[in-house]
Amino acid sequence: MLQTLMTHWPQILAMIPVVMAAIGIVHAIMTKEDVRAATGWVGVMFLSPFLGAIIYAVAGINRIRRATISAMRPLSSEAASAKHERNIAAEELIAERYGQRFTGLKTLGDRVARRALTSGNAIAILETGDE
Repeated sequence: MLQTLMTHWPQILAMIPVVMAAIGIVHAIMTKEDVRAATGWVGVMFLSPFLGAIIYAVAGINRIRRATISAMRPLSSEAASAKHERNIAAEELIAERYGQRFTGLKTLGDRVARRALTSGNAIAILETGDE
């Protein structure tokens, strides 16, 4: 085994950047939403396997998006969830103020937005730029 490694070490060393680039290319293709960005990263890693994979690992992976997704997850704090549940607009309140037909719209909005409709919101119409 050691003799095989000693005789083939240049080939093994040459395969490391190729494997790194292949992993980076697959990751870029699977995670990039913009086709142009994915094509650009694939080109960079294809033309320079070792350096391209390192640059992609540092600058290509969108960590801001991951942080945003984790921040959007519901809070585990019981106080925060109790406060949110207290302000949720009940279907009876919607039916009383706006009619029965808007309760279905509330249900649809709650499912699409993944956040329940809350009460106590207000809109103020501003007439001029000074207001």
